[in-house]
Amino acid sequence: MTKYPAYEFEAFNAIRFLDNFLHRWHGAVSGGRSLFGAVGIVASGKDVKADFASLNGRIGDYKFEWDGNTLECISDSRRNFVNRGRFEVDFNDEPCEFLNEIWACPLREARDCVRASVSRLAANLKSREPSAEGGVQKRFDELSRIIGLSNREQDMLMIGLCVSDDMLEFDLSENRRSRFLDHVTEIGFYLGCGADEVMPLVRRNARLIVSGLLDEDLALSREAMNYLNGLDVVDSIQPHGFLTMR
Repeated sequence: MTKYPAYEFEAFNAIRFLDNFLHRWHGAVSGGRSLFGAVGIVASGKDVKADFASLNGRIGDYKFEWDGNTLECISDSRRNFVNRGRFEVDFNDEPCEFLNEIWACPLREARDCVRASVSRLAANLKSREPSAEGGVQKRFDELSRIIGLSNREQDMLMIGLCVSDDMLEFDLSENRRSRFLDHVTEIGFYLGCGADEVMPLVRRNARLIVSGLLDEDLALSREAMNYLNGLDVVDSIQPHGFLTMR
């Protein structure tokens, strides 16, 4: 059991989505701290330290130095320095505090270590059942059954829940278009599929939209968020309108 058992259901799924995302996303992220929020639920900084042992000595223009649980990266290149060529991270901190720092370094080997670390966590979690504490899984399953959500729609709803709980993040691209289109693309990355597979599930007549589970930006609706987190009691859940609260 983790130190935050009430969040395991969301966190286990978030790690699975994050693993998909990182293997498809190759650039920097805008913001990004919440992108790694779930890692701190299932692992400590020291738990993932060994995944970064290969970042040692000189790699290209970069030099990595370890001092206990602290890793420092410096670069002699002015171009690299301007573009996040230096960082210092402490593996005594929560993973979300330093994984984004390491990912921001424009060095393939650094990002590959982040990918490998998240993949290892995702593989380890496949055989584990999340804690039922908090009742989120029970409410999620009930909601999915009544609305009649497919497995893919359930995953999309779960992504919305993880974003609302700061375990994943939207609006990561530095080249913004519209929130809707950006979120369609990002959902595809989290699911491990193309945006063309997401689009039919988020049209105006799609179940996730008609039921009121997702809002116009494809974020989790306030009503759904409050229900799943146990903040509201629902008199009835209607497949064509998730609206009747008391």
